[in-house]
Amino acid sequence: MEVVTCSKTLNQQEGLQRLAHQLQDFLLALPQAIPFQVQCVVKRGHLMVLSQHPPDEKPDLHSVFEALEQAIQVLLPGFAEEIFSPTTNLQNSQGKLYLRALGQKHPYAYHCFKLGTVKRDGTETLFQEPVEETGEEPKQLEKSLDREGKDFDLEQLLVLEPEPEPEEDLLAQAEPALEEEEPEVEETAERSPWLLWVATGVGVSVVSFMAGIVIVSRPCIIGRCEPFQAAEAVSQEANKLIQQAKSEQDLRQAQQKLNEASQILSKIPLWSTRHREAQTLLRHDQLQLSQLDRVLAAERVANEATQKGQMMPKPLVDLQGIQVLWKSAIAQLESIPQGTPLHPFAQQRLATYRDNLSIINQYMATERQAQKKLAAAKSTANVAQARQGVAQSIENWQQVQVTWQVAVNALKQIPNTTTSFTEAQELLGDYGVQLAIARDRATREQRAQKAYQQAINLAQKAEGFQQRNQWTLAVTYWRSALRQIEQVPENTASYDPAQRLVSPYSNALYQAELQLQAAVAQQKLRTDLNLLCSGSPKTCTYFILSNVIRVQFTAGYEKALKQAFAAGQSGQHSILGGAVNHLESLQSALQGICNNAGMPIEVYNSSGTEMVGSFNPN
Repeated sequence: MEVVTCSKTLNQQEGLQRLAHQLQDFLLALPQAIPFQVQCVVKRGHLMVLSQHPPDEKPDLHSVFEALEQAIQVLLPGFAEEIFSPTTNLQNSQGKLYLRALGQKHPYAYHCFKLGTVKRDGTETLFQEPVEETGEEPKQLEKSLDREGKDFDLEQLLVLEPEPEPEEDLLAQAEPALEEEEPEVEETAERSPWLLWVATGVGVSVVSFMAGIVIVSRPCIIGRCEPFQAAEAVSQEANKLIQQAKSEQDLRQAQQKLNEASQILSKIPLWSTRHREAQTLLRHDQLQLSQLDRVLAAERVANEATQKGQMMPKPLVDLQGIQVLWKSAIAQLESIPQGTPLHPFAQQRLATYRDNLSIINQYMATERQAQKKLAAAKSTANVAQARQGVAQSIENWQQVQVTWQVAVNALKQIPNTTTSFTEAQELLGDYGVQLAIARDRATREQRAQKAYQQAINLAQKAEGFQQRNQWTLAVTYWRSALRQIEQVPENTASYDPAQRLVSPYSNALYQAELQLQAAVAQQKLRTDLNLLCSGSPKTCTYFILSNVIRVQFTAGYEKALKQAFAAGQSGQHSILGGAVNHLESLQSALQGICNNAGMPIEVYNSSGTEMVGSFNPN
């Protein structure tokens, strides 16, 4: 066992505790972030580290042991002189790591490595590269634990370690560290001075009592001056209160004590041997009282400012009054000189007061901005009303709409923390109605203009189709143009111009419809004539003139007729009958075409030199 002095033992324990805390922080930085508790012990020159974790956590053994080994390699150079005995041969020292679940008696994992060589002057690197674990048993134990994850008995750990050491020693020394108990030697070291102090104090009290009998009869004349000492003690108490002050109540207690001390000091007579010191202390206390008065005055002003600033929003004039109060409180505190006992308290309060002043300044800036936005919204609304009174075109109404929108947007930007908010909300309702009216009128004007322009465009296209004798399309587009005119709303700028187009567009539609009817009739006429003249051989050809339809038999049809009449003369009456029937059907069809077309029909022979028949309508 190492033999060390009491002082060395205390230093070693403190060093081991600091090393344990740093290792504990190092483990907390691992990805798993498990809250480990770490204790360190030095036994027989070896560093033993016990790491404990909550039972429900399952740390990665390899990562934990690797992290601990690396951390020890880095941290231990700064602790070597403190935790190891000067006679320890650190070249043979080992680091022994144990892992245990909280609430369990025995560790369940173990790892060992060489610490390396130490150069105690700190000029060289403390450690060599890590070496393999000592002995094969720890390796096998670690592998088996990683594989099976089972607890093992304490005695098994002791058998497997290269240098058997009772684990109870480690735990016995580690547990007090967890409970934060002080070593007995430290407790003893504190007890003796305390007893000595008590004894000394009793002696002083007896002497003071005896001396007081004399001083009471002739105070502050012979030797001691109990009033001065009492005042000095009260002043010290006041200074302590000031230095530790957290509230206004603490300062008032200090003020009371300083007043008490000042009253005592002022009564020490001129002939007293402590009069000069009493006057010096009195001036010091009065200076303290003066500074306390300024700080307490600042507190009173700050309380008033706080009270007045509770209910928001407030008018700008009220905010300005609160701003003055905060500035006054700040000025009082800024007058407290640096280096005086009250300066820390004043600085602490100054930070709060300046923050509150900043808040009030922000309220004032917001209030001013809100007033500006309210005034701008009202002015913009006046412009919108003026423009609305003379608006006619779509451009005019669009401009009115935009103007009302600007006014509404300005009102919406006024926050509810300002006094202008209520009025802004009232105006917002009125302006919103006007904006809706302007938007609706602008939309109607836009729709009217669009329909009017569309009607003109459709009429232009209808005229183009008429020029190309495309009467079906012409009729379609004239009708569409008239429908667009019907879409132009009343009370719009485009309504009257659109109504002036109704009559010419209607006449154009009527003429186009007549032309379409004629075109349809002529198309039917051609269809009927084509059907009439078809056949084998082809019966006829035709020409449609302006006032008559000319039909001309083909040479092949005339030849067939001649052959049929010749056959009839030779006694083939059926052939002749067929030819006669066809002629009668042809005659009837021509009369029907004539009636439908309303035009006369003239029928000519194949050479066109002789008219063989004619038909008139009805």
